[in-house]
Amino acid sequence: MGPRKLTRRQHGWLAIASLLLVLVAALVALRLSFQSPPVLFVSVKSNHLEYRVKRPVLARLAIVGGMWIRPEVKCRGVALSRGDRHTFLLSPPPGSKVEYLSLPQHIQVTVTPEQGDKVRLLNTRKRMGCDLDGTVSVLIPVSEVARNQPFPVFGPVTIGSDAARNEPPHHEYLRKLTPELEVETIPVRFIESGKVKMFGRIEWLRQLYPVGDAEFPIPRGSRIEFDAEDVSGSVIRAPDGAVFDIQFTVESSAMRVFRPGKRQQYETFATGLVVRAFSDPILSVIFLVVGLSGFLLTTLSYLHSVWTSRGENT
Repeated sequence: MGPRKLTRRQHGWLAIASLLLVLVAALVALRLSFQSPPVLFVSVKSNHLEYRVKRPVLARLAIVGGMWIRPEVKCRGVALSRGDRHTFLLSPPPGSKVEYLSLPQHIQVTVTPEQGDKVRLLNTRKRMGCDLDGTVSVLIPVSEVARNQPFPVFGPVTIGSDAARNEPPHHEYLRKLTPELEVETIPVRFIESGKVKMFGRIEWLRQLYPVGDAEFPIPRGSRIEFDAEDVSGSVIRAPDGAVFDIQFTVESSAMRVFRPGKRQQYETFATGLVVRAFSDPILSVIFLVVGLSGFLLTTLSYLHSVWTSRGENT
C-alpha cells in the first residue's frame, strides 16, 4: 500500500498555513528592524562624573560664589586669582570634557576644552567677558551648593573609576590652594550604588512602556560608560553624604560596565533587540495572532477530517 496522497483541500490548508507563517515572520522581522533603542533611566550615587559636551547651549554652568582655581588670568581688567570668589557663567565649547567631583567640603567643576578651543566666561554685573585658554577649574563650597545645583549632563558620560586603591594611604588628603586655604580631597573616584530601568518605545504613538524585570543594579566600585550623544540629565549633591545624586536618560542598546581591577575588560549589559522582543506590545499582539491562528487552523483541519471520514463511511 503506497503513501496516501494529499487531497486538493489539504493542499489548500497547507498553502494557507504556509502563507500565514511567512506573513508573521515578515511582520516580526519588520518590527525588529525598525525598533528604536530602548530608553534607559539611570540613577547613580557617585562622587564623580564626567561627560563630553554635545549640546553646548544646555551645558552652560551658572556658578554662584565659586572659588577660582585656574587659570590665573585677567579678564577685562578683573583678576581671576586662585581662591577668589566670583559669580559668572561658563560656556563649555562642543567636545570639551566637563568633570564634577564631590569633595568633603566642596564641589569641584573642571572644564577641559579640546585643542584650539576656548571656554567662554561671562559676568554682566562686572562687565567681564572673555575666552579662556586651557582647563578651567572652580570650587563651590558646600554652603553655596544649593544656589548652584543642579549641574547639567548633556553628552557621552563616564561615572566612577574601575581602579582599586593601590596607592599607600596619606595621613591627610589636603591640597593647599593659597597660603590661607587648604581643600580636603578624596582618595578615589567611585560608584556607591546605582540602578538602571529600561523602557521600550512605540515610535508612531510617541509612547514609552516599561520592560518587565528589566531593572538591574550597577555594581559598587565599578565604572560605567555610555557613548550615546543624547544623554540628558542632571547632578545634585546628595543630602545624606559627600556624593552626587545623578539621574539621566539615554537611548542606548548597550551599557559598558568596567568591574574593579578590570581596566581594559568590560561587560556589556545588553538592552537591545533580544531583550525587548518579549516585552514589545506590538510583538505580543503578533504572537497572540499567531497562536490564535494556529489554534483555528488546527481545529478547522480536524473538523474537516472528521467531516470527510463521515462522508466516506456513508
